[in-house]
Amino acid sequence: MDNDKFQEFVLQSLSTLIEGQQALEKRQQALEEGQLSLITGQKSLEKRQQALEEGQLSFVERMDRLEQLQTRMEQTLTNKVDALFDGYALRGDQIAGFKNHFDRRLDYISGDVNFLMRKYFQHDEEIRELRHAE
Repeated sequence: MDNDKFQEFVLQSLSTLIEGQQALEKRQQALEEGQLSLITGQKSLEKRQQALEEGQLSFVERMDRLEQLQTRMEQTLTNKVDALFDGYALRGDQIAGFKNHFDRRLDYISGDVNFLMRKYFQHDEEIRELRHAE
């Protein structure tokens, strides 16, 4: 191989190496851009995950408040229903007491009316006898 051919071979080899290096640099740049895109996407996903976790915490807090409200309402309603039932039972007892009282009073009144009716008929009979005797 003579000098010119050798120089030409070296120049071609250098040219090929330079082209290969440029291609590698382009591919490396594309990889770095892809990596930046992945990092950006990962940060976006992390933000979304954080927002989801905050939303979930908010949801759990709201559910806790709803459960507390439900418990308070159940206790309040239970107390009110118990009070109504007690009042109903008390009224029933009072009505039974009034019924017994009025039944006794009615028995007394009925006895008094029967006594008065007997006296009326006795007096009526006595008046008739007195009229016939005249």
